[in-house]
Amino acid sequence: NLQYAFEVAEKDLDIPIMLDANDIASTMRPDERAIMTYVSSYYHAFASSQQASQAANRICKVLNVNQENETLMEEYESLASGLLEWIEHMIPWIDQMREQRASSISEVKA
Repeated sequence: NLQYAFEVAEKDLDIPIMLDANDIASTMRPDERAIMTYVSSYYHAFASSQQASQAANRICKVLNVNQENETLMEEYESLASGLLEWIEHMIPWIDQMREQRASSISEVKA
């Protein structure tokens, strides 16, 4: 089982096999430094996995904010276009009202 665990760790976690399963099983007290070194490899593998997960989460958040910004920009462009169309539509009416007011003022002065 120990050898299988070493092989799985090497294949799935990229932790090199630093210990011999037979040596560990046959020794009453395995080399503590070697064991600690190997265990620290697990710690580093899981810590970097956690960091990668956090980075992926941050990237997802940034992409979501970017997508929301794109939606807001499209909405702004639509509203701005609608406003410009309304202004263009209102200019003749405003000109007409200005001319009527000017003629009314001219009539009052006369």
